[in-house]
Amino acid sequence: LPTLVIAGSIVLPIQAQGWKVGDAILIAGDWRGQTEQRRIVGIGLSSITIDTPLVYAHSGHVANMRRNVKFLSANASDSTRFGHLMFMMEADVIISGISVSYMGRTDKTKLIDDIKNFSQNDGYITDPNKPTFGHGTNVRGRYAIHFHRTGVMETVRIVNCYVEHTPGWGYTNHTSNVQMNMNVAYDCTGAGFVGETGGELGMFSNNLAVGCKGGQAIAFDRREGFADWGFEGDGYSVMGGGIDMVNNVACDCVNGLMVAGVSIREYSLGTAKIPLEKLAYPMKWDGITKLDTCV
Repeated sequence: LPTLVIAGSIVLPIQAQGWKVGDAILIAGDWRGQTEQRRIVGIGLSSITIDTPLVYAHSGHVANMRRNVKFLSANASDSTRFGHLMFMMEADVIISGISVSYMGRTDKTKLIDDIKNFSQNDGYITDPNKPTFGHGTNVRGRYAIHFHRTGVMETVRIVNCYVEHTPGWGYTNHTSNVQMNMNVAYDCTGAGFVGETGGELGMFSNNLAVGCKGGQAIAFDRREGFADWGFEGDGYSVMGGGIDMVNNVACDCVNGLMVAGVSIREYSLGTAKIPLEKLAYPMKWDGITKLDTCV
C-alpha cells in the first residue's frame, strides 16, 4: 500500500506500479468521516492527478480500488440477500487480486441469532420462550471473505485484495492459519480484519482498514454471552495472540485494534486452543499438546 502526501489535487510521491488513468482510489481519512474517493486523470513520473480537489487534508494512506477479478452480490441493496465467500476444511487456498463488494450476510449492527445459539456459560440455548433463543435471522459465519476451520497446520494466503460495503466483517480467520498481506478493508461493519475465536494462527501484515463502523448500542453482556465480539468498528479484532500483527494501518475507524484475550467455546469443539508446536517459541509440557488462547 503506497503512502502518499496530498497537496491540492496532486498526490505526491507515488510508488504505485500498475495504476492507470481512470482507476478509482480511496484516500483514507485522518479523522472519522473524512475518507474520500477520487479518480485518476493523469499519471506522471512521481505523481498522479485526481479528478477533483480533496475536501480534507490527508497525511495520508491511499489505496487503488481496482482489481482484476470482482465479486458482487446480485442484490446489492438488501444485505439479507448478500452472498459470501467461505473457504472451509481445506488450507490449499491462495487468493490474490480480487475485489469483493456488497457481500457478507451476517449483520454486526444486530445481535447474533443463530439457529441454535450457544451460551459461553450455560451451553446450548434451546428454550424458544427465552429471548436469546436462535431463530436464524442473523446467523454468524456469513462474512465477506471467510476462512472457516481450514486448520492451523497448513497456511492459507490472501494478498492484494479489496473488500468494501459489507454489513459485517471484511476478512475473517476462523480457526485457520492465514497470511493476510497488503489487503484493504473499507466500510466494513464491526471490524475489517478478524481472528474469530482465538484459536487462529498466521499473520496480518501491511493491511489497510478504512472506515470501519460500529453496531448499535446493545448491552455488552448480551454480546459476550454468545461470543458475539468484533462489533464496535475495529480495524482489527482478534480474540487471542496467535496472529502476528505487522505494519498494519487503521484509518477512520472507531478503534484501531481490539484484543479480547478470552477463551471462546464453540459448540461441540470446546474451548479454542493453539497447538504448542505451532507457537513462535515452542514449549514442551508433559501431557499437554495445546494451549488455551487466553494464556
